[in-house]
Amino acid sequence: MIIQFAIIMWLVAKDVWGQQCQLDASNMNRKWIYAIKTPSNQYDLLHTNTLEDGQTLYLICKEDDIIQLKCNRGIMDRIPDGSKCMNGIKYQEIQVINEVPCFQRNRGEIYDIRYTLARSGTTLSIYQVCYSKLSEEAIYSRHKTYGLSLSSYAYNRPTFAVGSVTGPTRAESFEAANVYASFVSLLGNGQRFITSNSPSNRVIDRGHLVNVQDLLTYDQKDATMNYINVIPQFTSVNIKNWKIIENWVHGLPKNGEYVSVLTGTFEVLELEHSITGQPTKIYLMKNSKNPIPKYIYKVINRNGVCTVIVTHNNPFTAQFGNHVACRPIACPDSLVFSRVADSGASNCCDYNQFVHNIGFHAKLCN
Repeated sequence: MIIQFAIIMWLVAKDVWGQQCQLDASNMNRKWIYAIKTPSNQYDLLHTNTLEDGQTLYLICKEDDIIQLKCNRGIMDRIPDGSKCMNGIKYQEIQVINEVPCFQRNRGEIYDIRYTLARSGTTLSIYQVCYSKLSEEAIYSRHKTYGLSLSSYAYNRPTFAVGSVTGPTRAESFEAANVYASFVSLLGNGQRFITSNSPSNRVIDRGHLVNVQDLLTYDQKDATMNYINVIPQFTSVNIKNWKIIENWVHGLPKNGEYVSVLTGTFEVLELEHSITGQPTKIYLMKNSKNPIPKYIYKVINRNGVCTVIVTHNNPFTAQFGNHVACRPIACPDSLVFSRVADSGASNCCDYNQFVHNIGFHAKLCN
């Protein structure tokens, strides 16, 4: 009887003292950087909406202005009434050590999108992007997506930021009237691909490399709303098969897990000239800048197993096309593509062949 009583009391204590705190959308005020501390007492970004009993959440406004909230038996401390963060630390695009595949693609450079705590020298990386100023294109990105269950319905996206790397001319090139003008200039007045310059006739999206929903807090999500993270993507492709792919990747990690994700592009889309009939490469800016990519891909590493998915960024054909980089293989059963013609034909590809042809930056698995 004594042993049974002791076991019951241990189970009760374990339940009381081991309760986690679940953060919801009401906790995600974008005024602060949300951070935790690692076992080595270093700051790290908050990646999941679950905190362990006794764990502390740090809301960083400035290095001398940090709010500490503790998880206590499943109950999270509340942000003190009247707390404000004015002119807090902002993310920056910092150029870091380059990679050969990035430089070889129009002299691209690697940028780390991160927060810097200047006094301590601590950097909190959100994601990385290979971007070419020469061709004004986002080439590939890297990030991690963690298992989380926080709904993003309450998140109101800000307008896209130009930042310190891209310029206003690239931002303007995504406007409907300018997209239409580019198509007419490149393909002739008889081009049939875009029929109007009206903003209501949106054909090209500002497509994300790093998916906004893969990041947890509002401040991290905001950092994806930057032209350094944007590619020209056909709207129907973006909202159909590419969204299926993004949602599938986002749902892979479970609580306590993460998956590493590389997202990128290769080749420039060609469309038929209205007069000559010749295949013509499509750019949204003059001098062959801001190209519309022909293919968009993701390489996903989950628990040491890599999956490669490639989408044809062309809603005017239902065909994927043959490409040496992609030897089609069966996709996971849970990944089912739309076969509607304008969805963006998509395939899963042999990982080793893809890496061999695209470059070692895509090598996420051994």
